[in-house]
Order: sequence, then structure tokens, then C-alpha cells
Amino acid sequence: MEEKNMLHKLLKLWFRQKSGGGLEAKLGYRFKDPELLAHALVHRSFLTGTDMPYESNNERLEFLGDSVLNMLTTEYLYKTYPDDPEGELSKRKSAIVSGHACAQSSREWSLSEYVKLGKAEAKMGGRGKESILADAYEAVLGAVYLDGGLDEVRAILNKFHFPGVQGIIVAEDYVSHES
Repeated sequence: MEEKNMLHKLLKLWFRQKSGGGLEAKLGYRFKDPELLAHALVHRSFLTGTDMPYESNNERLEFLGDSVLNMLTTEYLYKTYPDDPEGELSKRKSAIVSGHACAQSSREWSLSEYVKLGKAEAKMGGRGKESILADAYEAVLGAVYLDGGLDEVRAILNKFHFPGVQGIIVAEDYVSHES
């Protein structure tokens, strides 16, 4: 438990020093618990060679954020395209929640600047990897959900992700990328 508390203190300190509130300003959302956002930015490679527990990475928040993104995207499509059949909505959703689309949206926040990577991953170009950016994007959405609820995530998606839907759909031509 002491090790976990130390990790939380380190994450909070690192995040506040690193971002200076910049990421929160980009999101348009101020965290009540900034440790959640800091936690969302810890890639598993950062824990390699440390005594920090594996669950200290962002994967659980990514798991949650993925579900929140899927649900809110489904809601958005249902309301925006009231006459479209389920199959068409599913194709659109697949493109909108794809790793490619999430990575594109993450770039609006300069998320790569904030992700905490291990040295080896960073040297191998991890900051530019679409999969890492998409995972961190979903983890941030999960952190916002835990901190502020569904309406706050919806507001962020309405501001950053959903305005690009037409571009995503056209560019993807409904090609399904793994989400």
C-alpha cells in the first residue's frame, strides 16, 4: 500500500510539473483528482525495471475509456443519423472509434508530449505510435469519466472527436481499424 501511495504522489508531482495545467486547458476540463489524469498517461513500458506494480499503468483506464467512447459514439450516431439502418451505423461507429481516429484526436491535445514512456519505448519512436496515442486517448476519456462523469466526456467528444466524424468516415471509407 505504501508503494502505491508513493506512486500516486510521484504521478501527481510529475503531471503538475510536466503539464503546468496545459493538458487540462486543452481538454477544457479541470480534474478534481489530477492523479486520475496522470495515471491515464502512464504507458506500461514506463514501469519496466521499476518496483511499481503493473496495474499502475493506464490499461484499466483505457479499458473503461474504450467502453465510454463506444457508448457515447453510439448515442451520437443514433441521434445524428435517425434514418440510417443499424448496419450503416455500425460501419460508421467502427471508423469513429478506431485506433486511427482516436490517435488523430489525441494529436489535437498534443497527447504524445504528456505520455510517460519507458526509455526503450521512447527511443523506438513510441511517442508517435498510433496505438500508444489511441490507448492514451481512451485512458484520458476513462479518467474524465471517473472524475466528472458521462456529461464531461460527452462535452469533450463533442468538442474534439465528433466534429471530425464526416472526415473520419470519408477518409476511412468505412474501413474498420482495430479499436
